[in-house]
Amino acid sequence: MKPYRATWLVHQLARRQGGSRFEPAPGQMLRDLYAHAVAHARGDPGIRWLASYVESTVPFVQRTHLRFARHAVGEALLLPLKMLDVAGDAPGGVPASGLELQPPNATERALFQEHLARTRPAAYVDALDLGPDTLGLEEAARPWREAGLERERHLLVARRHGRPQALAVLEVGPPGANPFQLLDSVRLFPLSAAGRTAFPALLNAARRWFARKARDSFVFLAEAEGDADAAGVPDDTSGARPYLWLIPATLAAAFVEHVHAQTVHRLLPTTEKEPS
Repeated sequence: MKPYRATWLVHQLARRQGGSRFEPAPGQMLRDLYAHAVAHARGDPGIRWLASYVESTVPFVQRTHLRFARHAVGEALLLPLKMLDVAGDAPGGVPASGLELQPPNATERALFQEHLARTRPAAYVDALDLGPDTLGLEEAARPWREAGLERERHLLVARRHGRPQALAVLEVGPPGANPFQLLDSVRLFPLSAAGRTAFPALLNAARRWFARKARDSFVFLAEAEGDADAAGVPDDTSGARPYLWLIPATLAAAFVEHVHAQTVHRLLPTTEKEPS
């Protein structure tokens, strides 16, 4: 699917136990899935990025997505993060007192852009439509809305004594659009030295916003070490190590060739089942 203006997101691929008996050649199903999915995305003349949220502990992902990105140094992005489910009915953490929560003004938007420039690669900003001209997500959301599907972004800043402390980026998409509910998500960014103290209040505001959207949960994409603790969200990921995987569209064909080579020469034994 295409959640952002120039980025296509690769979904989870699942394997049916014993399904290989239907294949004309070992690994053919995976090769065809990747080839057709990437070809479909490349049919979009505006594509610049191919993205996925991958679980790095899965052997197949290690051989394909991670290995390819690590060889494409300077072009691809592997950003470690935590993907935490947040219930909408249970405020968590210790709320920070004396905070005002409002949409950011022009000065605070500029401050957010400065923060991104210091802490995130340019590819991240462009691919996720977090730049100054795309932050509202209007262009990316338009095709969804024209098709009768929900797609929206909401920005919220926490101020203390009039000074911005942290900013939340909330997104919502149609239910069922992603296996892991990744279009119903929130990212939190500190805008001051003590900005993380505002995370619980922003997360509780996110709960109320998603509740108004008839969501009983959403995903907190914690991209910096300590963000989950600061927000008061228990880390129940049980050893999972996900990454945001991002490559430029100019490498898409080479990635498909890499997947082909890995499925031909490095298949797991047919009795071994990779974790989902």
